[in-house]
Amino acid sequence: MRGIILKLILLATLVFFTGCEEEANQSTIKGTISETTGTAISGAEVVVYYADGNKTTHSDASGAYSFSELPSEGDVSLSVSKSGYVSVQQDVLLDGSEIVVDFTLQEDIVSPVLGELSGVIRNVAGEPLEGVHVFTQGYDTVTNAAGEYVLYIPTGETFSVSAELADYAQNSRNVVMEEDGVAQLDMVLVVVDKVMVFDVNTGATISTKGASVELGASSIVNQDGSAFTGNVVARVSFNQVTSSIGREAFPGDYIGLQTNGDETVLQSYGFIDVTLEDENGNTLRLADGATARLTYPMDSNIETTPATIPLWYYDIELGIWVEDGVAVYDAGTNTYSG
Repeated sequence: MRGIILKLILLATLVFFTGCEEEANQSTIKGTISETTGTAISGAEVVVYYADGNKTTHSDASGAYSFSELPSEGDVSLSVSKSGYVSVQQDVLLDGSEIVVDFTLQEDIVSPVLGELSGVIRNVAGEPLEGVHVFTQGYDTVTNAAGEYVLYIPTGETFSVSAELADYAQNSRNVVMEEDGVAQLDMVLVVVDKVMVFDVNTGATISTKGASVELGASSIVNQDGSAFTGNVVARVSFNQVTSSIGREAFPGDYIGLQTNGDETVLQSYGFIDVTLEDENGNTLRLADGATARLTYPMDSNIETTPATIPLWYYDIELGIWVEDGVAVYDAGTNTYSG
């Protein structure tokens, strides 16, 4: 598949982190980021600067962003930027309450200076893979017989670059295209663990390596949200990052975006990759409001087993894991499920 991102990828991982207790009378800033036409802008970087430091987050698919646990009072500065738009900055006076600050970004009509991103895509045996679709934010190419690719993208930006090939789990990495216009990014693709074909009206539970994905009856629709009838082709993989293959296959960096808008470092207990298509290769997805139950075997290399742990999905456009859901530990089966 070429062009814009067409393949649905549902990825989730389990993490454990230590948070800090919320202090009384702390301030919150939230708002939306949109174009002059009113269209929401996702993936915009928002930074709040205050006396003791700064916090960074990104706008979601609806253009919304938020910061919590800010100082109870004092002046802060908000900065918003995204490739293709003119950056803006605004000062805000904190008063211990929730403050709404919306931004409208103007398109930057200056043509970007393109740099050269190159690399090699291989399998876990180190063999080059031909025909891999390598893409990011409207730029794409395909690897040659030696697994090599060259992608021309704007300089001075950070990009989430993805690679996909039939019967391999999709992989993604973040790369900074420096001002000198040269960068290199190699990736490894891992063969999908299991392929299952099932009737959309019956749903299915797909298991691999002690993990499973439960897809409910009639819970899958076409990419545009319209009803789907017929057979679903599901490709499922499970990996733990304590294995060498798991580390190669883990998408992005170990950074997650929490529900409160703060970024955190992740410790992964394992991750599941699921792609859904019809028998002609057209992308399918979960219906709005539908859920999939994910079950993960406990990683024997990790000693801590909290009662509950957040679930995360990987946003390939933002290049970051996003908190969404909770998994519960079952001591009888030694698994997490959510």
